[in-house]
Amino acid sequence: MQVFEFFAEPVPHLVISNFFSAPNRASLMNSIKRLEHLMTAGEMEHNQTKLRRILPKKQNLNLWVYERPDDGDCQNIAGLIEKSVWSEVMKKEYLKIRDSLFQHYEKSNYSQILLSKYTRGSMYDWHKDLLKSLTANIWISDDEVDGGDLYLKSNFEEIKKIKYQDNTCIMYPSETMHRVSEVTNDVVRYSIQYFAQTLYNQSKVVDV
Repeated sequence: MQVFEFFAEPVPHLVISNFFSAPNRASLMNSIKRLEHLMTAGEMEHNQTKLRRILPKKQNLNLWVYERPDDGDCQNIAGLIEKSVWSEVMKKEYLKIRDSLFQHYEKSNYSQILLSKYTRGSMYDWHKDLLKSLTANIWISDDEVDGGDLYLKSNFEEIKKIKYQDNTCIMYPSETMHRVSEVTNDVVRYSIQYFAQTLYNQSKVVDV
């Protein structure tokens, strides 16, 4: 069963434990492992925005899932993520949160999914994501990971560490400064970043 925890500081963020059911987690992991050979290092690129940036402070492997629409494993990953992020349970949780980004979070045609792989020595220094929206950072690993933790930083330099844990989703404003600490043991740490548009619709705001 999913467990939800919302935190207002240092930035609004939602932590969901047991994010996937056991069958869905197993299916997701199998697809990820079959896609490993397609991942590339040290850059971010996706066709919808014609963006290409070389990132020297990013040491991991990546694959944009939606750039391979005919690949069965990419379809499986996208379907599992979309179904989980937009489940009725999740949408009810968004509306409970007293924060405009969560209350106006919407599925759109501009969503993106980035698959990332971290091994010993991999890290990602302080950065912001590209969209003015929410980032859903989903973690999955078969092993106990040392390091690979997420750090969130507010505009007032307040920092929070969220320890890496399998089958966990962390959602936070995409413009938040954040980093992933170095992985220090010989295991594989996967993460899936889901980015979706926020649509400002006053009718979605509720009192709880």
